[in-house]
Amino acid sequence: MTRTGTWPFRAAVAAFFFPAGLAAAQEAVPDRLVRERYRAVAASVICIRTVVQRELAMVDPVSGLMGTIRSPLAIQGTGVVIDSVMEGGRREYLILTNAHVADPGRYLNLSGKFVTELKDRDRPAPVPHESFVVDSWEDDEPADDIRLVEIARDPLADMALLETVHVPRALSVFPGVIGYPEHGVPPGGHVITSGFPVGGERMLTAEGTLGSLFYVHRLGRTHVDFSTDLPLEPGQSGSPVFLIEEGRKGGERTVDFYLIGLLHARQAKQHLLVPYALWASTLVHAPRGGRREGALVDGAPR
Repeated sequence: MTRTGTWPFRAAVAAFFFPAGLAAAQEAVPDRLVRERYRAVAASVICIRTVVQRELAMVDPVSGLMGTIRSPLAIQGTGVVIDSVMEGGRREYLILTNAHVADPGRYLNLSGKFVTELKDRDRPAPVPHESFVVDSWEDDEPADDIRLVEIARDPLADMALLETVHVPRALSVFPGVIGYPEHGVPPGGHVITSGFPVGGERMLTAEGTLGSLFYVHRLGRTHVDFSTDLPLEPGQSGSPVFLIEEGRKGGERTVDFYLIGLLHARQAKQHLLVPYALWASTLVHAPRGGRREGALVDGAPR
């Protein structure tokens, strides 16, 4: 559900970490078969909001009474539902996204009543926060938000795995393959993504191609990303990137989708996705059911 209004600082925070300007909507997928098969894939893409609640105790200048002001700071991102698990007889869902979408402590610092950029990315400090599945960027009605808890993360790969808590409705799970085709990922490969850019009224879907498969990314700890010409705007962090593989079976044309990475950053005008190979180990060893609050797989298993 949506009602009129905005979360304080939401757009400002997104614009602070990404260049401003919304990419032109590219929602029309021209190939009919790809468009039809992609509907089930796109249904697994969800909008994530992570909220940092700031509380400031101060004296009311009129009454002289002590009061508390709550000021939410909301960070918007995208994720993809990749699995479902049973928790106490209930079905819950696992959602893959960027670590910086789920954990603002990776780049924000709280100092008294101020929120500042964290300069030393290798020494993050805990920042109290909560994450939710929401309908869209404009959704300000919390009644149907779905609470999320983080069950695994890999900061180097900018990956986090979240689980729903008491989900009130069924979510669509990605029906394709997580990982690479047997022949690997080709340079120039045909890819597609969906996400929730800040300021957009609905989900953006766009097709593109892969560029370099060995792009050295030096933001945070140095690692190797894939580059792409897919659009990347505020709110699209964590958007899944699917490789489109076409073939023929029994004389019929086939289309398959492989989840090969997550959009996560820009550098030197390059749009970057963190590839599956960097976060595969964390994903494989993440818990499947039997969630315990506070229990977290952090990086490769130890």
